[in-house]
Amino acid sequence: MVQADHDDYTIEGQNFGIRSNAEFNESVDKNEDLYGNNSFIMSRVQSKEDIEKISYDRGLLDSDSEWHDVMDEATQWSTPYQLRRLFVCLLIFCQVGSPLNLWNRYWKSLGEDMLHRKRKTFNFPKPTLNENQLKQYTLMEIEKLMNQGRSVAEFKDMPCYNR
Repeated sequence: MVQADHDDYTIEGQNFGIRSNAEFNESVDKNEDLYGNNSFIMSRVQSKEDIEKISYDRGLLDSDSEWHDVMDEATQWSTPYQLRRLFVCLLIFCQVGSPLNLWNRYWKSLGEDMLHRKRKTFNFPKPTLNENQLKQYTLMEIEKLMNQGRSVAEFKDMPCYNR
């Protein structure tokens, strides 16, 4: 077991969230699991993002499972346009921890109508779009749905469309 000395922290006071969350999580033995059974030393923490990632990995922070559940249910009955609107609402109002994971899991459902829409736009009977083009068009449609002054670029790790 490695005990970290409080003077070794790179960021003063940032460990408080981990420790206070550990007190309420019965599955965490504060002396062993929080420090990763010798695999994690608090002095290695370099930023707030490191602390959040470690806390998330250890189950001390909420996951995005509720947002995935919402999208799973909505994909059963919603149109792609409605899904895109829901996706934008989740990004803006629901503090999604990993927008990229949500995007990667649902981009095909969000852009299911892109081929049909581009057929009408380009006036081609059978246009073919590769996966990257479908993602780009879907991101453009999501960008259009964002409120004035907002952009998908504001959200951590979200891909941006090429202009």
